[in-house]
Amino acid sequence: YFYSDKNATWLDAQAQAEGLGGYLASINSQEENDFIENQITEISFIGLSLQAGSLVWDSSEALGFSLSNGGESTTSPYANMNFWNGHWAFDGEYTKRRFILEIPCESEMSEPTIEFKNELGSNTMNLGEPSPNPTSGIFQLEVEVAQDQLTPIQLFNLTGQLVGQENKELVGGANVLEFDLSQLTPGMYFLHMTGSDGSLITKRIVKE
Repeated sequence: YFYSDKNATWLDAQAQAEGLGGYLASINSQEENDFIENQITEISFIGLSLQAGSLVWDSSEALGFSLSNGGESTTSPYANMNFWNGHWAFDGEYTKRRFILEIPCESEMSEPTIEFKNELGSNTMNLGEPSPNPTSGIFQLEVEVAQDQLTPIQLFNLTGQLVGQENKELVGGANVLEFDLSQLTPGMYFLHMTGSDGSLITKRIVKE
């Protein structure tokens, strides 16, 4: 598996996957779905789409396992996976998202293996994991950037409501940021950070 560092429409993502000798990811079990969910940091395209009234995988595999929300339509035919519970929803042709592509292995292996790679551009941020998480209020996050930049940061609750935002000055290299959620009610929150190239990275934080 490869996780894109840029946003694209589903059709453009499909073309990029084909150009690399692969296809947008197909998912055939809860275990596989859980694995991908644990790697993605934002809503991301998978290889399912509505074609001639039927849901089909980009790989041409038969659809067996499904976590579709049933929202597919001729105006929203392209599937995505959300990053908080792994369920699938659908977007229109102009929506741009990061995407998961799959490249089949050419050589036989004695045991099946899964490798998930995150291809990062030179201007894209590298984020560590929030610590501590869960947190009673204060947590830290290590952020590495290639160059000095002003980074917009937004915090959303589980319903998608914006509950906080600020801009942080980051210097090229490693930065350690501190956040305080002590005034917020317990629950799950999503921290969005936007890189200088427009890429969006999301981290989940649980407030106890």
